Parts: sequence; C-alpha cells; structure tokens
Amino acid sequence: MPEAPPPAPGPHPAWPAPLVVALLAIAAYANTLGHGFVCDDFPQIVESPDLGSLSNLPRLLTSPYWTRGEDAADRLYRPVTVSTLAMDHVLGGGRPRTFHATNLILHALASLGVYLACGAAARVGRGLLSFPAIAAMLFAVHPIHTDAVNSIVQRSELLAALGLLLAFGAGRRADRAPPGARRLWLVAAGISFALGLGSKENAVVLPLVWLAFDLTRDSGPSPGRARYSKYAVAGLVLGAYLLIRYLVLGGVASTRDAFGSAATDTRLRTLVAVFGDYLRLMLWPHPLTLHYAVNADPGAWPASWSDGRVVAGAVTLAAALVVTAAVWRGGGRALPWLIWVPVSFLPVAGIVPIGTIEAERFCYLPSVGVCAAVGVTLEALMSRRRARLGAVALLVLTVGAGLAATWRRNAVWADDLAFSEAAVADAPGNPWAWWYRGACRLEAGRPEEALSDYTRALGIQPEFPDVLDRRGMLLFELGRFPEAAADFRRILDRMPGEWVIRNNLALSLVRQGGEANLRAAIDEYTHVIEVDGRRVPEVLRSRGYAWMRLGSWREAAADFRACVGLAPGDTKALTELLRCEAALGNAEETRRILRRMREEGHEPPTDILREVEERLREAPH
Repeated sequence: MPEAPPPAPGPHPAWPAPLVVALLAIAAYANTLGHGFVCDDFPQIVESPDLGSLSNLPRLLTSPYWTRGEDAADRLYRPVTVSTLAMDHVLGGGRPRTFHATNLILHALASLGVYLACGAAARVGRGLLSFPAIAAMLFAVHPIHTDAVNSIVQRSELLAALGLLLAFGAGRRADRAPPGARRLWLVAAGISFALGLGSKENAVVLPLVWLAFDLTRDSGPSPGRARYSKYAVAGLVLGAYLLIRYLVLGGVASTRDAFGSAATDTRLRTLVAVFGDYLRLMLWPHPLTLHYAVNADPGAWPASWSDGRVVAGAVTLAAALVVTAAVWRGGGRALPWLIWVPVSFLPVAGIVPIGTIEAERFCYLPSVGVCAAVGVTLEALMSRRRARLGAVALLVLTVGAGLAATWRRNAVWADDLAFSEAAVADAPGNPWAWWYRGACRLEAGRPEEALSDYTRALGIQPEFPDVLDRRGMLLFELGRFPEAAADFRRILDRMPGEWVIRNNLALSLVRQGGEANLRAAIDEYTHVIEVDGRRVPEVLRSRGYAWMRLGSWREAAADFRACVGLAPGDTKALTELLRCEAALGNAEETRRILRRMREEGHEPPTDILREVEERLREAPH
C-alpha cells in the first residue's frame, strides 16, 4: 500500500523545532563537560608538541592527521579537524573541558544539520512533529553516537557529517533556486563539502547521496541542467582536495589496512557480520561496546559462512533489502534515506585500506538515513487520526529512552580508568581490555591490581608482547627480578631483535646478582652492541656496571672509557671510569680524570670521592 502523502505545510511557527533539537543534543551530552582525556586523546592532544600555539597551524595543515603514536605513519589528512583541536588547546589552555564543550556544540550543530538536510530534501512542514524535526530529534539522542561525541580525537566524525549535511542541503536547494540564488547555494555547497573532506575522508560520498535523491521519486520535477551543476562543483572540490592530499602525504589512500593480506572471502564474511551489527545497533543500540572482537586479531574474524555472526548479519542485511524493496515498490519517501545508509558506509567497507574494521563512531553519518526513514514513517502515521496518538507516544518514548541511555553511556568516557573498566566489562575475553586497564591502574598508583590485569591478559593471549613487556617492567619495579627476566625472555624468543627488551633482560639479571646472572647479563649487553649501534654508549655503561659487580675492573674501565669516547658529556660513565682507574691503582690516570671533571664543573659525589682518595693513598706514588 502506498504511503500517505506528506502533510501540507501548516501554520505552526518554524522556530520551536530546531530549538528543541538543539536542546536535546545539549541535554544528552551535558554530563561530558566534566570528563577528562581518554585513550587516544593522550598521544594526539596531551602529548602533542604542536597544538599549544596557533603559530604551528601552517605545519599542522601540511602534516598527517596522526603525528604521534603507533598511527603516526598512517596516510590520513584532516586539516580542519586538527585546526579545531589547536584552537581548543589555545583557548582552553589544554584543559579537557574546552575540547568536550566543542564536541557538544558540534553534535548540536550536526543535529540541526539533519533537520535542515531533511527539510531541503522533502520540502515539507517544519513543525515539531514534522519529518525533519523527528529525524533530527532521534539523531540528537541516539546512543550509538556516544563514541564519536565523547572521544575528542574522533571529532572528525562530527565535522565531516556536519560538512556533508550542509553541502547536501545546499545542493538540493540549488536545484530549485533561480539562477542568481542558485550560484550562492552552489558556493555554499562547495565550501561545506571542502570542510567535510578536510575533516574526514568519509564526506567523499556526498555526490552519491545526491544521486540517491535525484534518481528516486522524492526528487520532484526535473529541473533540467540545473540539477547537475552541483555535481560539477563537487567534482572540482574533490579534485582539489585529492591533489592537496597527495602533495602533503605523498599518496591518496591510507597505508594501514586492518585486513592486511586476508583473502577476499574472509573480508566478505567479516563485513557481512560487521554491517549486520551496524544495522542492528542503529535500530536497537544495545549492547554497545568499546572494542569489537573483529578488531582484535585475525583469529577473531569469522572462520566460515556458517559462523553465527555471519548468519545474523546476513539475516539482518536480507531484512533491510526486503524493507527497501517494499518501500521502493510503494513509492515511499523513505527510499532515498534507506539508500543513504549503505552509501555512507562505503568509505569504511574495506574497499580502500582502513585501520579499524568495526567501530560505533562509523555509524554517525549513516544513522542520519535510519533516523530520517523512521521520521518519514512516524510522520505518515501521525497523518492518520487513529494512529496519531500512538505515533506521538512512540516518538516521546523513543526520544526519552535515547536521552537516558546516552546520558548513562557517557559515564564510560569520564576518565581513562573509567574507560578501561568499561572496556573490561564490555569485552572480558579481549586481552587488549585487560592490558589497558592494567596500564590505567598502574598510572593510578595501584601496581598489584595492574599486575593482576596483565596476568589476566596473558591468560587469554599468552604471547602478547606489549603485555609481557609491561608486566616485566612492573615486576622489575616491584623487585621481582627473576619473574621480570622470564617475561623478557618470552618476548625475545619470538622477537630476538628487540634490543630494548634484551637490555631490560640484562638489567634484571644484574639486579638478581650472582656470578652466573652477571655473566649472562654481560652476554646480553654484548649481543645488543653487536647487532644495534643506536644505543652503544648507554649499553657500554650498563655492561661496565656488570663488570664492576664481578670485580673485573679492567674490563669495566675499558667499557666506561669507550662510552666516554663516544659520549664525552656522559658524567656517569666518567665517574665510574674514575673509580675503575683508582681500583686498578692507576694513580696518574685517576688524578687526570678527577682534574678533568672539576675543570668541567662536575664534582664527584662525596662517597665516591672518599673511595677514590682512599685508593689513591694506597697506590704507589
């Protein structure tokens, strides 16, 4: 049965609807203003040397988005996003409240963008119960957006969606505007599209969402050539963006692919499961989680088409196709919005390399289509007298439930420790969650609890190098040197070229003491010196200490002398060389080193000076 026609514009004033939308968006995230930095916020914001001054903007605009951490080499370019982060850092003195306030405002603006985009597409009434208002209210409080809004470094999702929504609405208005006004709307569309692309790559789908409306019955009477002028503008903007991106990054596509060399069949199975999850979460956002299993490692990917996740995803996708086909046959106004959903998922569908396979923040833009389709349906029900009261009650219940669920979910991002606690609760079988909580507990001064978490992570994934390293270092700090050495050895069994780990192993052996351990440590230091010359002075000094513990003063002196030759400013090595020469009875050399240290303004510690003077008195003149 065809849907009821949209209601004619009524006498209701337009201003209450956008006001309510904005207030709902602000209310849903008002409790984020007291939150701190979390997870990726630290390497990108707290530890960034470039965000503290706007004078660094030229460098930020010509640099990759990720400049620190493990993603520093990735080929991402988001100058608009990083510029807003720099401005927040300067305006708020680096305090998290300013960043969270900006994210809240951007989400409110994106919600208003949904309202404007739906109005531009549908040309219907703007009352509080109109389709654009319903869609925007649902978008404003949808719990699946908590990932994008709470995480400061994921601001790119908010900005890209805002840019695309404004560009979409401007392009649709340009279709119906007279020539003079059309040019202004096209300029607005081009600027908005550029801002979206400069925020995140997923704004690239703008021409496709325009096409979805132009090829469906919702597009209205054909405006002839005017309709295609917006595509020309989008093409020019996209071409300029790709050129700048290439010049800055030396390439266009990302360098990280979470799928790696996985077979096409494996990719397809995984994506069916993932997109089934996305559709379910956009319609029923529970349970939400911070870390999806498919992001953990290839072993978490569905192994066959009979895997339960794949079957559930396939059923969900099939149901979505059936609904879309029924709407298409009925000539429903929801059709282009249903097409919006898969189109806006294309940038994260594994067609181009992407560093994360599944994340709730990826639903921020696609959920516009879901909210709009639901809005069209509720508006149609409200046009029927018998269904009106039920439809209004359903809307109020849904908005209220979304508001409450979003408010509760925001608590997950209160601080790094709360985030890690939620990660463990969400995915207790994921070693990453235990590792992260261990790191946060250690930062909070709870080493024994951190040690327990690291051990839990290794119980799930026994050869997790990062966790073995963290646990080894913690055991070392707790004075449990044999256990620390055992963890470092486990890493070296798989990664023998890790000189830092080998150095840590040697230090653990030295702290254990005993001739056998000291000689084993010397062998480890020697191996490091032979295979990696980057830290030779530091390792020479460490090996010298080991020789001293053995009483091998001549070998120790040789290492300290070599260390000073490579790093003349190393006063620690020079001090130990002083002790060695005194122990060997080389009085003249001892006095020469002492004179040098004093000339350079480095007086030896009192206890060492006393030791040296005693040895000099015992030495023959």
